[in-house]
This record gives sequence, C-alpha cells and structure tokens, in this order.
Amino acid sequence: MKADRCTLVFETNGDDKVRVTCQNWEDPKVILADEALQVVAFGKTLVVTRTNRPAEYLNIDSSGLADAG
Repeated sequence: MKADRCTLVFETNGDDKVRVTCQNWEDPKVILADEALQVVAFGKTLVVTRTNRPAEYLNIDSSGLADAG
C-alpha cells in the first residue's frame, strides 16, 4: 500500500497471527509469526509491506512474554 497518511489497527487472535486493518485496504491483512510489517517513508509517501522476518531477528526470547488473551 502507498499513501501519504494511514492508520493501522493491530489485533491479535492467538495462534501466532496478527490481523491488521487500514482504511485504505479493501480487506484486512494477516501477519503470521514468521512475518513482519514494514513501513518505509519515501519523501511524503508511506509504503507498507509484509515481509518474511522471524522474531529471532529481533533477538527476543518469547518464552517470557504474556499471552494476550
């Protein structure tokens, strides 16, 4: 998606998935555990893409994180 302004809403549904909605998208997007959402600014344009990025890349130990339930 390319836009000059957007509001993203993130919702966890368990099962290592995050649902992302945006007023500019026709349908919500699902981000899986081995994916990431990338936001890049080119001048006054924002580009939002889904990329393959495992959580290990962030060097986070997920075993101590609370379940969002």
